[in-house]
Amino acid sequence: MTGLEHAQASFVQTINDGPCALNPELFAGDPQRILLGIKAHANTISYARLRALEDTFPRMRSQMMGGAAFNALSRAYCGTAKARGLDNNWIGSGFAAYLTAQNAAPEHTDMAHIEWATLESYHAADAPVITLADLATFTEQQLLTCPVICHPAARVIMLCAPDFALIEELERVLCMPAILITRPEMQVQMLAIDMVTAAIFEAVETGCVMADLLEIATERTEEGAALTPMLRLIGAGALAVSRPCG
Repeated sequence: MTGLEHAQASFVQTINDGPCALNPELFAGDPQRILLGIKAHANTISYARLRALEDTFPRMRSQMMGGAAFNALSRAYCGTAKARGLDNNWIGSGFAAYLTAQNAAPEHTDMAHIEWATLESYHAADAPVITLADLATFTEQQLLTCPVICHPAARVIMLCAPDFALIEELERVLCMPAILITRPEMQVQMLAIDMVTAAIFEAVETGCVMADLLEIATERTEEGAALTPMLRLIGAGALAVSRPCG
């Protein structure tokens, strides 16, 4: 570790652990004035981290908990080792796991997962999606052997709460076990999906061909309905081709 890196690490430790961690050789001048400066800097960092969480989880704050309760929860989370090791862009990545560890209400954990996945989807890389129009250009052999992957912006969140109905733009969300998040045409969208559609998405995450998806759907749906969950994923912009079909 270089001298600069050591000084930076020492400064961060002082911010995280308080005055007792201050290295007296790090600054010159009156120790009390140094501590006042560090406290002011720590308060600025703390405020920025709390605001970052508010911006990351706006629905949870406004629709579910209210500002005061969310602020108290955020302060507790920001004091954890996990949160202190993250910059403001990623500070929300461990929030849902923290809620689970604190035995939070299932709908709170669901919302945290959904809002973080929405942010991930927004910032994810782009890739050409498979469209319903593309399917018409494939021969039967090309369609069955076409290798597919999840679009980089697609996410599926399995819900814990039995009746998750707090997202107004979702249709038929009651009793649906999962939510699909996609970003067709650069706009993040959400869709409530069933277990078969979620299972097909999970299979795509590990890499497969269209025939594999059709087999999964055939095993889990009524005769004649196997294509419906596949078409739902394709119509939502959740799938991409990993290499040219042919």
